[in-house]
Amino acid sequence: MPPPRFPRTVLILLLALALPGLAFVWQQRRTAVEVPAARPPSAGGDGAGGAGQSPASPPAPGKGPASRPPAEEPANGPGERPAFPLAAPPGMGPAAPYGFRPGGWINTFTDTFSGERLDPQKWSAGFGWGPYDANAWVASCAEPAAVGLSGGTLTLNTSPDRPRSPECLGGNKSHTSAAINTKGKFSQEYGFFEARLRMPGRRGVLGAWWLHRADGAWPPEIDIAEVLGSRPREHEMALHFDDPGRRGNESTGRRTLSADLSLDFHVYGVDWQPGEVVFYRDGKVQARLSGAEGAAYQRGPSYLIINSMVCTSASRYWCESPDSSTLWGPETAVQVDWVRVWRRER
Repeated sequence: MPPPRFPRTVLILLLALALPGLAFVWQQRRTAVEVPAARPPSAGGDGAGGAGQSPASPPAPGKGPASRPPAEEPANGPGERPAFPLAAPPGMGPAAPYGFRPGGWINTFTDTFSGERLDPQKWSAGFGWGPYDANAWVASCAEPAAVGLSGGTLTLNTSPDRPRSPECLGGNKSHTSAAINTKGKFSQEYGFFEARLRMPGRRGVLGAWWLHRADGAWPPEIDIAEVLGSRPREHEMALHFDDPGRRGNESTGRRTLSADLSLDFHVYGVDWQPGEVVFYRDGKVQARLSGAEGAAYQRGPSYLIINSMVCTSASRYWCESPDSSTLWGPETAVQVDWVRVWRRER
């Protein structure tokens, strides 16, 4: 049977209806071909890794291991050290170039620990008033023998051994730790202070990098970084100050979460200026404290202190005492790669 034949008028009508759709499909295909592929962001652009960075910033340090989920935040108990607010990391906020300062800054202190022993022109063992910390929550005394230097890295060790130095024997400390300071050798009022450190990662041990008034007055005090081995993802920063109009010794602090700070070196810094103190980690702002939050009371030349420390059960929440999980050795030490201090050009 021959196929059915359609009237010519019907064929013309069907063709007229189909042509616009064919034209649309062809136009879409042509557009998809002609649109150029998106270019990756340039090194100085706004792509990932470039936002908020100073043009003169050095490359960021290598990525550490993936961070673990944040632990539940415990509450303070009566009589315990205040728990500072836990703030989310501020992302790629204003960058502070670490290991390099742009124009307008003068380097006033540098130590890369490249010698065979601690440089006596720059550092002394201890805290500046001696090796002994009388706080009840401190279980250790800072022994000079616990300071080690090898391959360009300074190590501030801790151990369960009872201290043996004459300065420590008169106390009741049960463990050994280490500390170095620049009292009488270097101090500075205001500027940018930074150090590249690896913090401890075991319960009962604390790593700290801080500034103390050169004339011995306390407070004030600037804690650039404190990391507890039991909570190695938390970077604590604080200002201690004496506000006569309130209740005397005050402290204002912040804590931010990060990857495990005990697994790699990180650069901890502070920009201390009249009326404002800004804390950094790896070039990124972690906290900004105003005059009313204690920055106005941070005055006077201050010297540098870096130390390890062992805690007692008296500190409870803030720094727990060691237990069977505390494996003494590299994971309970503070390691220092370098320290640098800068001041603004006048």
